[in-house]
Amino acid sequence: MGGVMADDQDIEGSSLAALIAGEIQQAMNFDNSELTSKRALALAYMRGEMPDLPARPNGSSQTSRDVADTISKALPGVVRVFSAASQMVTYEQAEEGDDKWASEATEYTNYSFFAENDGYMILLNATNDSLLMGNGLVSSYWEEPKTETQLFRDMSPLEAQAKLDEGWEPIPESFKEGKPERVEDQDPMTGEMIALDMPTLTVKMTRVTKPGKICDITCIPENLFLNADATTIEDARVCGYLLDTTTRSDLIEMADEYGWDDAAVEAIENAPRYNRLVTQNATERRAYKSLNSNSPVKSGDLMEFYQVFAKYDIDGDGIAEQIRVWYLGNGASGDVLGWDEWDEDIPYTDIPCYPVPHQFAAEGLFDRTADIARVKTTLLRQALDNTYA
Repeated sequence: MGGVMADDQDIEGSSLAALIAGEIQQAMNFDNSELTSKRALALAYMRGEMPDLPARPNGSSQTSRDVADTISKALPGVVRVFSAASQMVTYEQAEEGDDKWASEATEYTNYSFFAENDGYMILLNATNDSLLMGNGLVSSYWEEPKTETQLFRDMSPLEAQAKLDEGWEPIPESFKEGKPERVEDQDPMTGEMIALDMPTLTVKMTRVTKPGKICDITCIPENLFLNADATTIEDARVCGYLLDTTTRSDLIEMADEYGWDDAAVEAIENAPRYNRLVTQNATERRAYKSLNSNSPVKSGDLMEFYQVFAKYDIDGDGIAEQIRVWYLGNGASGDVLGWDEWDEDIPYTDIPCYPVPHQFAAEGLFDRTADIARVKTTLLRQALDNTYA
């Protein structure tokens, strides 16, 4: 179903684009009222800044960095629990005779995580987010192999065999007889050189240029959004992620990969640039808040681009199916670039620090040490001010 635009799809009486825009806005309103300020404060405390405890005029501005110190002490031990083991993941056979497959899956998954995906840094970054903000976030998905297809015209049998030896595979339905090639060969009966028409073949062939693999990445927790009453990613009605490093060029490439239609490509070309530093959390995450990362060329513009997994009734039977939607935002409105029915697991995993029953947002070390930092900072500043006096 890739390439279906919003105006082409009506779901439960509303356009798909309007539904997704409403879900994103509702999730952002919830985040802004409940979570954004806390996350921004946690990031500031980690850097040793206390915007909620300004220093008095001409007084000491020293801060007590209890949040950073506590996380720095806890982080190595937590990461060591997972990275020090010989195996990060172990598969067990589900049925008799599956021991070989379980062993191979265990070996490949561990190799992929640590060798192909820099598993140590994934653990370190996701654990750091979890300890600080309460929730860490990672994504795991299968990256399809990259292939190329090429039409080879008028190949001789020897040339065709050479292509097969190079890893090319023919597409059977593309076989055609090519233009005969005139060659000279020796007549076995007379020994004289004679001209022969050698048959040739024209065929499309394909080969894998980059093998498929498991991709594991650390995600930014505040870029994830769920419906406000969701308690887990798996049970959420809507789960989306803002891919805030996607450029206009990336989306044009995705249009080819996913088969999005001309209307989707036009929407990409006309969409305004996205400034990711407009959000409070995005600004706090970057130490250099005045940094201008705007691209000087249009193809490098950052886009407000979302991958959304939603449960809607798409076939009118009254039962919600899960779909994946590629949504290009533009303030309160936007365009659905493409969508498809999704029967796999949602590729995001939450790592809570101190889970809170019946809600998604967990507590982190910031929640349990910020008050200590404020008290110690106040006493420290007063002691220094008295010493100066």
